Amino acid sequence: MNSLGSIYERCNGKAKVLFSTSNLAGYDSASLLRLSSVINPESRISIGCAGAVVSDIRRRCEVAIITNDHEVSKISMFTLKDFMFVNLDSMVSLQIINSEMHPNSLIWGPQNPSTGSKETLRGVKNIRSSLEQLKKGTDPVMGRGSSDNGVWGTVQKFCSSVTKIREIVSRISSPNLPPIIQSTLAAIHSSNMHAVGQMISRTVNLERSQPVSRAVVAEGVDTQLDELRRTYDGMESLLNEAAQHMIGSIPSWARDCISNCIFYPQLGFLTVIPINPDTNTARYSGEGMPDSEWEQMFAADGNAFFKNNAMRELDAQFGDMYSMISDLEIEILHQLSLQVIRYEESLVAAGDACAELDCMIALALGAQKYGWTQPTMTDENVIQIKGGRHPLQELVVPVFISNDCNLAGGIGKDSPIDSSSTIVSESGDTPRTLVITGPNHSGKSVYLKHVALIVYLAHIGSFVPAESAVIGITDKILTRISTRESAGQNQSAFTIDLQQIAFAARMATCRSLVLVDEFGKGTRADDGAALLAALIDHFAAYGVEAPKMIVATHFHEIIQGGYLKSCPGINLAHMEVRDMKDKAANNQDRVIYLYQLQEGPSLSSFGAICASLNGVDDKVVQRAEALMAAMSLNKDLRSVCSEMTAEEQFKFEVAEEAARGFLRLPLDSIDLIGDKTMHAADVIRGLLQDTLKQRVGDE
Repeated sequence: MNSLGSIYERCNGKAKVLFSTSNLAGYDSASLLRLSSVINPESRISIGCAGAVVSDIRRRCEVAIITNDHEVSKISMFTLKDFMFVNLDSMVSLQIINSEMHPNSLIWGPQNPSTGSKETLRGVKNIRSSLEQLKKGTDPVMGRGSSDNGVWGTVQKFCSSVTKIREIVSRISSPNLPPIIQSTLAAIHSSNMHAVGQMISRTVNLERSQPVSRAVVAEGVDTQLDELRRTYDGMESLLNEAAQHMIGSIPSWARDCISNCIFYPQLGFLTVIPINPDTNTARYSGEGMPDSEWEQMFAADGNAFFKNNAMRELDAQFGDMYSMISDLEIEILHQLSLQVIRYEESLVAAGDACAELDCMIALALGAQKYGWTQPTMTDENVIQIKGGRHPLQELVVPVFISNDCNLAGGIGKDSPIDSSSTIVSESGDTPRTLVITGPNHSGKSVYLKHVALIVYLAHIGSFVPAESAVIGITDKILTRISTRESAGQNQSAFTIDLQQIAFAARMATCRSLVLVDEFGKGTRADDGAALLAALIDHFAAYGVEAPKMIVATHFHEIIQGGYLKSCPGINLAHMEVRDMKDKAANNQDRVIYLYQLQEGPSLSSFGAICASLNGVDDKVVQRAEALMAAMSLNKDLRSVCSEMTAEEQFKFEVAEEAARGFLRLPLDSIDLIGDKTMHAADVIRGLLQDTLKQRVGDE
């Protein structure tokens, strides 16, 4: 269930959900595109689970367990009541870090710790994954940089770090401890952490585990294991003695043929004999020793490995020590896992408490460092931001111009106020939709994003980058800002934009925040403007269920025609710029961006000036300005494009005067002698050149 797969078969009596990539070819792309606008294709697990359910329904229908009347009539997504829904498109558009990827892993690399790695909270890893590995009986290969990278080292370091955190937190003395401090102290049980850490320290030798890339049981845990290890560690001297004994027991002519004796796990003790390169056989294989059965086990690296009676005696005496050691270690580590799992609930609670504490500390430090303020959360469906800023943009510019935002969504059908009421919003004249125009580079997109980020930060319990903010409970943040194109998607950029808009239209409620940035730019200008106007009208028709919405656009047609004035709850605004046309020496100095939101529309996008600022050739910019001027006067562009420039007009006049002068020449009076044809051509050519020189000289 790794992809959306094919879904239409029986829905509404015609399609039924299958969610199987193997059946993808049987469905047209239009059906899949429509389906992508209904559900979020990024929710792969949910789609897979839903596919399993409807597939079971189909199976039961086929075997007559249930009647065929049970059909899937509707496919829709739902969100949890107490959580705000932000899909991947919105996360990418708002540049919110992906929660599944730790940023330091790419910045510092696997072997280089970050500058804060020695801080106590850095030692608190994801204890849930470690406990899951213990339950499965697995231990991932330990890293080369530290002996603590395995599951046992992770759990031990976790217990040590959590204990230190509790000691630090317990030193805070205040009559009214913050709830986060109280919950941290209550969740971390030092005795349990100490017990788990001691169990691991007594059982696992982390230093010896690192070079062999596996967990090694410490000495003193099991006497039988210690005895086997001592014997195994003395294997070299034992093998030397065995080799000397073999040399003394075979015929004298063959004594030089024995290289040594070795031990292989599971194969046991073996005698090594070099292979004769001429015959490709062992130089000796037990000749002259009728009582000793020599059996070649295998050959490798120019040697043959034999099992004989002397090696069998060693096998019987010592056995497969390596396998015995491994079996004992596995048994001991399994028992340790069972003991640690008994503390699972306490470990998980401590990890969650530290994670929450870490987040709160990070948010508090960020708020203090960057001058953020505490927002006011309210049940009213409003967004009231004063002096809002973009939390990232303000860090990379010398001066960031703050802006206000005042929106109010619909009151909802469940409101005690009659749903047929003409009240626009809970806040009287406060708009539901804000349509922003303005030139490129004027800050429209930054405005959209900073409003959404302030709403997002307020809902995760953070302070916000604003002078003040009153944020109503928001259930979804839906965006059409950026287009995530991929070679794996058989979709154009405009198709993806349409899917985002369709998804937002289906998912939006009166508690949602919808952001639309330059929707419709991927098709013809008139079609794009019509789609945008229809979208705004669609949300306006929601009435009391209308969401809070901010739209940024360059389609001035929908404003100039006065269409939006008929839609209730819509305000027009623009990002202010100053046109210094009379004072600027060139286009690059003509426009001054003030990045300030002002009431009313702006009907100039200064596209040609933006092109000049971005290095487009001046001739192209001048031609664009001329065409825009002609369009503003409703001139026919075909006739405008056929008009000649001053340079072309001059060349045409020169050519015309030369032609007229040439026609006035007395060609009949030319005296032709000799080769009349060649003579006439030379004379005419000379007259024409004289005419052209005379015309150029006059100019």
